[in-house]
Amino acid sequence: VVVNPGCDTDLFRPRAVHGSSPPTAGYVGKFIAQKGVHHFLAALGRTKTVELRAVVVGYGDLEHDLNRLWSAAVDGDTGEFIESGRRTDRVFRDFARAVSRDRTYFERAGQIGVEFTGRLDHDELWKVLPGFDVLVVPSVGPEAFGMVGAEAAACGVLPIVPDHSGIGEVGTAVEEAIGRPGLLTFDPGKPIEGIAEAIDRVLALSANERRELGAAAAKLARERWSWPVVAERLLGHTLAASKS
Repeated sequence: VVVNPGCDTDLFRPRAVHGSSPPTAGYVGKFIAQKGVHHFLAALGRTKTVELRAVVVGYGDLEHDLNRLWSAAVDGDTGEFIESGRRTDRVFRDFARAVSRDRTYFERAGQIGVEFTGRLDHDELWKVLPGFDVLVVPSVGPEAFGMVGAEAAACGVLPIVPDHSGIGEVGTAVEEAIGRPGLLTFDPGKPIEGIAEAIDRVLALSANERRELGAAAAKLARERWSWPVVAERLLGHTLAASKS
């Protein structure tokens, strides 16, 4: 029997967001190639959502490379853009070479404000995460469970995830809860394009509709992933095993 880790739904919960805030896509996680944050940044230049901004929360070995990547995208420095991805993966490097002559890509990147917050622990993250409209979890490698996706759902924020491993299970569960199959998950074989399309899909919905879907996601998180629910499930299986 597989029992997922618990999500602190008392800490991570929806909060009121100012109605005039620009649409915001966020990332929370380590700055390592396996987490795919470079795919998230690359995808921003393929989005079409007006006034989009992004917030990148985390730390790790690729921090310098990621800052180089985004600065190069904004400046339209194609050589630096390609070079910034030398420690990431072939997907990004192939993409960077393919768009190197696409001026519209870099013009679009220049229209998007990206904030790198650095590392935020739970006592700070709970204040920031509910302000996102979507959270992108772009992990390249398989994960046992998409905890940050569950935390986003608990905040009423819709998680955009690849359709693989435990991360995909979280996305599929949220899609089922909100009645929107295919809204949040993307093909891991085409991650950059898939992330951009998913961001635009979700942010094309009205603010009221996103709030309603977010409320349904938060309800799912409380009922399926909260610590009390997980603990009860784990104890139930443990007791059953001890009696068998």
